[in-house]
Amino acid sequence: KLQAALTGVIPEDSLARATGKAELTPIRELMPRVNRKLASVIEKALEVNTEDRYQSADEFKQALAQSVNLPELTQQRPSVSPPPEQPAEAKPANEASSEAKYSTPQDSLPRRQSVRRKKRPSPALRVAAIALMVILGSLLGLFIAVPGLPMIVFASLSPGLPVDTPPTMAETSRPTEPFATMTPELPLEPTATQALPATKTGGEGSIQQPTSTPTEAVIPSVTPLGGGQGQIAFVSDRTGIMQIWMMSSDGTNQIQLTSMNEGACQPNWSPDGTQLAFISPCRRKEGTYPGARIFILNLSNNQTSSLPVPPSPAGDFDPAWSPDGVRIAFTSLRTGRPHIFVYNLDTGNLQELSASRYYDRQPSWSPSGMQLAFVRTVVFDQIWIMTDSGMLAEQFTLSGDVNDQTPVWAPDGQIIYYSQVRDNLVNTWLTALRYEDRKQYKEFRIPAENAGAYGPMYKPSISQDGYYIVFESWPDGNNHDIYRMAVNGSDIVRLTTDPGTDFSPAWRPIVR
Repeated sequence: KLQAALTGVIPEDSLARATGKAELTPIRELMPRVNRKLASVIEKALEVNTEDRYQSADEFKQALAQSVNLPELTQQRPSVSPPPEQPAEAKPANEASSEAKYSTPQDSLPRRQSVRRKKRPSPALRVAAIALMVILGSLLGLFIAVPGLPMIVFASLSPGLPVDTPPTMAETSRPTEPFATMTPELPLEPTATQALPATKTGGEGSIQQPTSTPTEAVIPSVTPLGGGQGQIAFVSDRTGIMQIWMMSSDGTNQIQLTSMNEGACQPNWSPDGTQLAFISPCRRKEGTYPGARIFILNLSNNQTSSLPVPPSPAGDFDPAWSPDGVRIAFTSLRTGRPHIFVYNLDTGNLQELSASRYYDRQPSWSPSGMQLAFVRTVVFDQIWIMTDSGMLAEQFTLSGDVNDQTPVWAPDGQIIYYSQVRDNLVNTWLTALRYEDRKQYKEFRIPAENAGAYGPMYKPSISQDGYYIVFESWPDGNNHDIYRMAVNGSDIVRLTTDPGTDFSPAWRPIVR
């Protein structure tokens, strides 16, 4: 609770840390303004092994007080007895009456309990203290057990210590991804409108005529399979080098979109379906792409341009377009290790979101654009989520000794689909976890494990209507192709059959 009050992030689950599935994130990585000694004390109190923690509340209190240079909180304050009464001296009558008129009896005055006089805090400091106490209200039980904690927390953030600018209200009050009740299942294929049979009345062959003026029936047009444009971008080396291709959702009309000299891969659509982000060079299918850059293909004029981020020879890859079309999140090696960055196309601002000691990659926007799912390597690859400003990062999956990769949100934001990989892509399958079940062992396979063996499966992409998944598979162990199935794992259809390597499918949004 104390770490959550200081950083706004709940510590990693102790069971997950005890089994090696998670590690405790250092407090100063989450909130650099926290006093270094105080952070160390709290992290010791969060140790998994009980013998490594403080053995009593008093010991914990002493360490907290010393960490912020407030040892007086643990010391008994000296008291001073009031001076003895002096015998009254004879005074003139007029002086005695005057003193009696304006003096207060000694017994009615409060006794001094300490020689230490507390300085009266400034109004601004009092307001800050009140606000902090409101935030720490949930820690009341801990404060009662360990006297002096409110003063320790306040001192750790008080003037005189390094303090960063606090987050704005927009950053701290941003709600988590909203989720409504699941809507009932709809048929996968639209059905044609059926006309009502005419009702016979009277003699043979007579038909009852309608009393109202007939209107022309409006027959809804059938949308392409999967909704949107019914098109899928993918990567193929069938011409001898990796390039971006596109096909219809039934596998027909396969056309090449890019002709980059050093190859292209990792397609990601703009939300209006008119532009395509990708990376180059791309000579082979890899997990990271050192030296790569992000490009944008405009399909309206077939023009390609590079993303105008500050140049970095290290490599930028994993582009992901935000739902509002204003930002592109991506993985970059420009800081020495893979981290998540966001580039604003309107302002030209580049922001690093995951400045941590971990390896972070493969960002994926939530449908609202308020959160990002991504892959963080902590012993194994795990799916994490954070706000679009990089705040409140928390672990999403608890999968154990398996790597969770390539997250993608369902169109309604209620489920995150991802790949699970064991033995370096030898054993690979698709898995999903509801957002409301995050940090629980409630993930489920697609298709279900008892539905029969099929695979491997990798990198899902969800159709615009939410009914279909396209993915990469290589059942024979060699030929990688694009497949399609319903979200429940049924009706698996092979879309590409070229002997080249086809991978990284991306469903095209509705073109506006």
